[in-house]
Amino acid sequence: MFYFPSFVAPIVLRSFRPIVFIMVFGLAASLSAQSFSGLSFDGSDDFVTLDPRLAEQLSGKKQVTLEMRVTFDALKSFDALFSFGSSQGAKKSYVFELQTSGGGGNYLATNVSNGKEDFRVADQTRLEIGREYLISLVFDGTQREATERTRLYIDGARQQLTGGKNAPSVTADLDADTPIYIGREKNRYANITVSELRLWKTARTEQEIVANAVEQADNGVDADMIASYGFNKPYGETDPQALRTLEDAGGNAFPGTLSNFAFTGSSSNWVGMAAVLPVELIAFSATVTATENDLEWTVINERDLSHYTVERSTSGSGDWSPVATFLAKAGEQVSTYTYRYFDVAPVGSAYYRLRMVDIDGTFTLSEVRYVGRSSGDKLAVYPNPATDHFTLALPVGGAVSLQLSDASGRQLWSKQLPAGTTTITESTRDAAPGLYILTVRMNSTSWSQRLVIR
Repeated sequence: MFYFPSFVAPIVLRSFRPIVFIMVFGLAASLSAQSFSGLSFDGSDDFVTLDPRLAEQLSGKKQVTLEMRVTFDALKSFDALFSFGSSQGAKKSYVFELQTSGGGGNYLATNVSNGKEDFRVADQTRLEIGREYLISLVFDGTQREATERTRLYIDGARQQLTGGKNAPSVTADLDADTPIYIGREKNRYANITVSELRLWKTARTEQEIVANAVEQADNGVDADMIASYGFNKPYGETDPQALRTLEDAGGNAFPGTLSNFAFTGSSSNWVGMAAVLPVELIAFSATVTATENDLEWTVINERDLSHYTVERSTSGSGDWSPVATFLAKAGEQVSTYTYRYFDVAPVGSAYYRLRMVDIDGTFTLSEVRYVGRSSGDKLAVYPNPATDHFTLALPVGGAVSLQLSDASGRQLWSKQLPAGTTTITESTRDAAPGLYILTVRMNSTSWSQRLVIR
């Protein structure tokens, strides 16, 4: 019924109590993609060279915006996601670049330089392998303050950048033959999967950045767009020239050329054709008892599913670790199964999620569930991003004042909750997609939490 892979620490056997209920329902509808939706870079020698005519669009400009949807398949320091120009040290640096940084490549860094190095690191957000990010790099040389000329966003949230003191007022004026790469800078190659890259000749506003983070915009023509690459290929495409060409859907026809990729067969670097995981998670709960955290989930349609991994985090962000694994029953595809896991060694308050892994290795993650065990805990908001609702978990205490504001600070609503309230669920169906700030006050303590509504 379950197994322990090599990466999971031994677990007290009684913590596994799988319960199976079998009921027959109508088969849930499943969707399958009709085209590839991403390009995988192996981190060894794969890269894309963009049309050299783009150099004129990026050189000597006061404003440029770069956005990428990227998944990190591995992390190494100084892997270049996008590069234009060449960094030659602190005194000679002519570059517009987005790359990883830190000892293990766990952070993002920017380098928008014109003669002198201006390397800046977003060191408060630790990157995770296997997670897709929307990364937005905005250069605005019209800003008076040098610290405002380079802005970096991850999933719509602006990052605090450290380092750098030579922010230029215009991008470097480079020759037309200066290469523009995706996934490469000199001999550094990134191990990533890219599903979207777009360039604008303007400095995108925070509202525009957030809007694209909430709901992926269609690739297409935009008056301020320089180029738009959707990384889509029709499934079954066999034309070698088509497979090695990255089309520009932005209206200016600046294609890219793929180098060193595999294009066909099981080793193809064009990815994303696999059907959506067949399993459907119809319930997932996490509750606290005196000594254990009790997780239970119910699924339907387990066909071709390999296993579930229960993952735990103390922060709900980058410190996820596996704590248990269950083999899928993989019986009748219309059957419903319920699983249960008891965390007999809870680490205080914790976040839990399920990693549901298909037999071909593809996976999907469940929404996050929070379990609070201490009256001194801070608040928790989940799921975040939210679709039709969010739940707020509160420490035990006095009366609560709750307020939701949009990104501009405009208050949308406020509520008063009685003392002793520990959870409250609010609908988001009437809220427009975007970034919001949830403010909670209890006794003499206040918290603010970003909330993204999709």
